[in-house]
Amino acid sequence: MAPLAPLAEDAIKDGKEVTAIIGAITAKELLFVERLEKAGARVFVSTDDGTAGHKGFTTDVLQELLQKETFDQCFTCGPEIMMFKVLNITEDKKIPTQASLHRYFKCGIGICGHCVLDGTGLRVCKEGPTFRDKELRKSHEFGYYWRNAAGQKIYFGVKK
Repeated sequence: MAPLAPLAEDAIKDGKEVTAIIGAITAKELLFVERLEKAGARVFVSTDDGTAGHKGFTTDVLQELLQKETFDQCFTCGPEIMMFKVLNITEDKKIPTQASLHRYFKCGIGICGHCVLDGTGLRVCKEGPTFRDKELRKSHEFGYYWRNAAGQKIYFGVKK
């Protein structure tokens, strides 16, 4: 949520309505809930263990909201597999979406290619870390695997 909190606050200052779905494994791990509520955002909380808000995943809350409401845009950050699911959900509803990726950077200046999104050539450290849905759809890596410090592909559970 760290990269999106200032974005939400600025949008609220500009008169936009902001709905935030914040999730964590437990209530103790939730961040930015009070900050965004204080700024004027409508906040939904989800915890894996049910210690706060909805018991389950943020993507469950998103699907429930989209059954009742429409949104102009979606911004997401967090675990890549979750962002991949968000992208699939918002794509079905034709909601433009941007995702802030978190990848392992070796050089941080775009030379080593360690953080590149396979299939696109986009480097998270240079062209990112935030990408539009259309850019992420061109990658055959996003939502399927990432690279560890040794450059090995680590799959999220399902190989393409």
